Amino acid sequence: MDIAKYISGAKLNVRLAGLVLSNRLLRKDDLAHGYDTAANTYDNEWLCILKPVTDRLLQAMPSLPLGEIYDLGCGTGYTILTLAKQFPGYRIRGIDISFGMLARAARNCPTAFFIHADNLHFLSEQPAESAGGIVAAWSLGGSPDLPAEIAECRRVLNKQGSFAFIISLADSMAPVLYAFQQCMYRYPEKVTRALLPRYPKNWNTLEKLLNRNSFKTVWMEEGKIDISPDNPMHPLCWLLKTGVLAGFETVLPLRTDKAVADYFEQELLASKIPIQHHFIAAIVQPVVIAQECSGLRA
Repeated sequence: MDIAKYISGAKLNVRLAGLVLSNRLLRKDDLAHGYDTAANTYDNEWLCILKPVTDRLLQAMPSLPLGEIYDLGCGTGYTILTLAKQFPGYRIRGIDISFGMLARAARNCPTAFFIHADNLHFLSEQPAESAGGIVAAWSLGGSPDLPAEIAECRRVLNKQGSFAFIISLADSMAPVLYAFQQCMYRYPEKVTRALLPRYPKNWNTLEKLLNRNSFKTVWMEEGKIDISPDNPMHPLCWLLKTGVLAGFETVLPLRTDKAVADYFEQELLASKIPIQHHFIAAIVQPVVIAQECSGLRA
């Protein structure tokens, strides 16, 4: 047994327990700040990598019933621009927790409606069956809110509507997450928030959650995107411009502490596993139960 690693692990566990007990968890405001910082570089550094999958999802969208379209986690507005062309005449609302992202989106899509809120808060305030369509491209998961978000999407969605989303799986960007964890072990005293990311492990896990909320799958794609930092020998600077580390730089001072930054890059460069974005893209629709069908016929 490596005694030094054991001691570091024990120190980190004590540190995280103290943060949890004092309610110093990673907050949505921390995520928002991270995306604010990346808003001006997001399109050129990260959106360009995600576009092909996003395009395939939106191209697979079926026709929608009357009602608003909600774009959850709209970012800089790429999805809204596409939806506006695909569904002319629909009122599309973009929701995001980042003022920086919303400012960019408003410039890109001046005719759209934008709301500063997190997904769950926004959905909880909408009337039942008010949305003809809901889109969440890359904005679901990562927090305990996922089951509640899916339940709220089912409540808010029209019975003939569609819910389209792309979500990262738990092993996505594995070398980046491993390097960050190693940094936490190396510098437990510099950890300022307890980080508890919760992404689904696989499609089966996610499908069970969808089924419990009376959704049926009409289209699904699982895949991996190879990620190549623009400067392979110094990937951290690029990662911070993408928004991938939004919130992480609050947990550890990746931007301001050279020792932490250097150790993170050292661990990331030592990895023999390729950096890949493992995702599920899907379109689901409400299952209309017999009682609802009878009500519709009546």
